Amino acid sequence: MLQRVMSAPRFSQMSASRTAFLLLALVTLFWGINWPIMKVAVSTVPVWSFRAICAGAGAVGLLAIAAVTGQRMRVPSHQWGWLAPSASASG
Repeated sequence: MLQRVMSAPRFSQMSASRTAFLLLALVTLFWGINWPIMKVAVSTVPVWSFRAICAGAGAVGLLAIAAVTGQRMRVPSHQWGWLAPSASASG
């Protein structure tokens, strides 16, 4: 007796193509808007204050996404060996 294997429904090729186009359009839009906003922001706010605001907003956004999706933000101890030097070099 054959058993049928149930699998998750797949997006059609057209749906995946539309999704890819929509994501590309959104990235293009946000990337394009970023340049004039940065020009105005840096001319009105001191650079280091602006960077602190961006870093804080990014951290809050990342924590919010993690909370909504149920992801943990703790870094496993075996990854600290390469994470700490790379984080200090990028700052």
